[in-house]
Formats: sequence, structure tokens, C-alpha cells
Amino acid sequence: MGAIDHAVMVTTRDPTGPLDHGRMTVLATALEALQLVADRVTVVHLRDQARNPAPDGVERIAIPVVGAPTRLVTAVSNGVRSRGSLNGALGLSRSQCRWIVEAVDGPVDLWYVDGVRCAPLLAELDNSPTLLDLDDLLSLRYRRWAQLRFDDLPFDLIGTQPGGFLNVLGRVARRFVPLVLRVEAGRVAGVERRATAMATITSLVSAREADLWSSSTGTRVVALPMARPFGASRTEPASEVAEWDACFVGHVSHLPNLAGLAWFADEVVPLLEKRLDRPPRVAVAGRCPERVQQWLSERGFEPLGFVDDLAELFRSSACAIAPQVVAGGINTKVLDAAAHHAAIVSRSEAAEGFGSDAAPWAVVDDPLETAVEVARCVEDSHHRVRLGEAGRAFVGAAFERDAVLARWVDAFHGCLELGD
Repeated sequence: MGAIDHAVMVTTRDPTGPLDHGRMTVLATALEALQLVADRVTVVHLRDQARNPAPDGVERIAIPVVGAPTRLVTAVSNGVRSRGSLNGALGLSRSQCRWIVEAVDGPVDLWYVDGVRCAPLLAELDNSPTLLDLDDLLSLRYRRWAQLRFDDLPFDLIGTQPGGFLNVLGRVARRFVPLVLRVEAGRVAGVERRATAMATITSLVSAREADLWSSSTGTRVVALPMARPFGASRTEPASEVAEWDACFVGHVSHLPNLAGLAWFADEVVPLLEKRLDRPPRVAVAGRCPERVQQWLSERGFEPLGFVDDLAELFRSSACAIAPQVVAGGINTKVLDAAAHHAAIVSRSEAAEGFGSDAAPWAVVDDPLETAVEVARCVEDSHHRVRLGEAGRAFVGAAFERDAVLARWVDAFHGCLELGD
């Protein structure tokens, strides 16, 4: 096992930024693991402004100019707005890749390459030991999103360019979005395959996706999820009488969240109302513009906006719901809820990254079964406590910080061994 003197992380984001979504948590985990294995770490990020000072022992390089036209499909899939930032579908240009290689000072023992956006860099690295972190498969995500019924979704609420664009063009234009997504899925799959072939090791957060991708490409693919500091999670029991029948945490304008809540409102809420003999109390926490708040209120949800204390929200809710009809990778909403001992009722898509068969919470896709499970959590406090404790034990074992960091360290050393 060779020593790692210098490791370089190339990413589209500042890994020292706030851990406000799953990808940032993965990047923070990767950076911490790199600091454990390398004497010197350089972070090359593709944003002009760094949000926080670099950690001790970490050098920072920012590419000064990053710009690319935004494509319709990228805005649909990634929520990219036209801010002069790198477009995820287009990726780094060849000149940018060369700039990175020249800007990094001294020999490099190990490269960490963040996703499809940075994958073009692999062609410039001359077979150096490289871990390509795809997070989740964009091509698979696009294919799944193409299955949505876009005619039924309120595009004016989606926090991306196509929301307003498609709202102006009308319902006819929306029918072409699945076709665009399927075409783009094929293109992105080609990028993912070529990048995987050039990398020493490729990583995905989900073990299931890692196994599928390894079988499909015939390459070494490992599952490297995010690490979580579970010691900070609450330990007191759930409220005997819940203030909320269910809660949802997430940015509602994000397409999968919007589609999931639309399904829950249309298919589950009417059945749940009959079951409880009253309108259900469902809280929605997260970034919530005024137009989204109105949409939620019209469907019987209670929009809370940004919530400072998620632990209190989970404690005062009979269950946390994850109704996404399309999902991929590790669903951080489920992970956060389980970390806070919340009883969880999720669709199989939201639990897939954890192993739908292994997840100890309620995994149901049928609207009636979903209503029954939510009602049971509302009516039986002992049941929701049991579900919450089982979920907390499950994710605590799978995502405990030291154990996950050890897996990252092994993967980095594996890159060095295979690259020699």
C-alpha cells in the first residue's frame, strides 16, 4: 500500500460549503477521507467564490472563468439556472481541463473527479490513479424522469428554466420533454461509460446502482455513501400525541419532490381523510416560494418554509413521508428522518438506495396501503416509536461516520494500488 503525498479533488462545487443537500455531504466526506490518506490535498473547484476558508492542510484553486450555454434538458433534470456557471450536461471544456492540469503544483499521486461534469478531465490525466465519483447515474435518472406525466405537473412551480419556458409554450410543448430526456439519457450514458472506462475506480452512493453499473461496464465500481454524525440526533421518544399527521422535508420546486407531493395529494390524501375521519395535517418544510405555498395550501398541505429545528419537526410528527415517484441514489430526506428516529412511510423509489427489501420502515406504493400506514402511525404512538428506532438503528449502522470514512480510505488506497 503506497503512501499518498499529494491528492487533488476536482469538483463543480466548493466542498467546504453548507451541507444543504446530499451531494455536498458526499463531497465533504470525500474531502475528509482525502485528508486522512494524503499529506497534501488540493481542491480545484469551478466556482469563483469560496464560501468558507479552506481546512488546514488543504490548498484551493478556483477556475477563473466558467461559462456554457444552458440546455433545456439540463434545466429540467438538474435545476440549473443561467448564472454563468458550468452546465452539468456539457461538462468541462478541453481548455479548462488543460488549465487544471497546469494549475496544479507538483506531481499528483491521486485524483478525485466529481461526476459527469468533470469527467472530460480524465482524458488529460495519462492513466493516473483516479477515483471517479458519479454519485448517482444521471442517465438512469433521466430515463426515470421521462416516465413522469408532464401534462399533469404544474410547470410554473418548478424551480428551473423549463418551468416558465414550458408554461409559456403550453401543454403541447410539455409532451416533448420525455422524448428529450430519453435522448439525453442515451447521450449521458455514453459519457458515463467512457469516463468509467478511463477511471481507476468509479463510485456511486447506492450499492444497488454500483452493482448494476459494475455488471454493465465490466469495471470496478464501489458504493461510497455520505457519512453522517449520528451522535447529534435526538434520543428522546416521539410525542405521545403528534401535532402533525405527517411531514415532508425538501425543496418543493425540485421536480421529483413536486411530482411526489402531487401524487400524495391526489391519490393518498382523500383515502387518508376517510381513514382519519378528518382532513389530515401534513406539514411541508423547506424552501417554499409564495407561489409554491399557495399550491401546497390548495391541496391541504401546511407549508412551513425553512425550519430551524428539524429534530423538533420530526418529533412532533406521527411520520415522515417520502412519496417521490422517481428517485435515485440515497434519498437524503429518508436518511435525515431516520437519523432523527422518525417513523417513515416511503415509496419504493425513495427507499431503493437503502435496499427496499431491507429498509425497516413502511415501504409502500399503493395509495390505499400508504394511507393505512400513515393512519397507523397517527393512531398508534408505540408503533411509530418502534418504526423510528428500527430506522435509526438501520441507517446508523450503514452511514456511521467512522465506518463510512474507512470505506473511502480503502477505495483511495485501492486506486493507488491498481494505478501502479
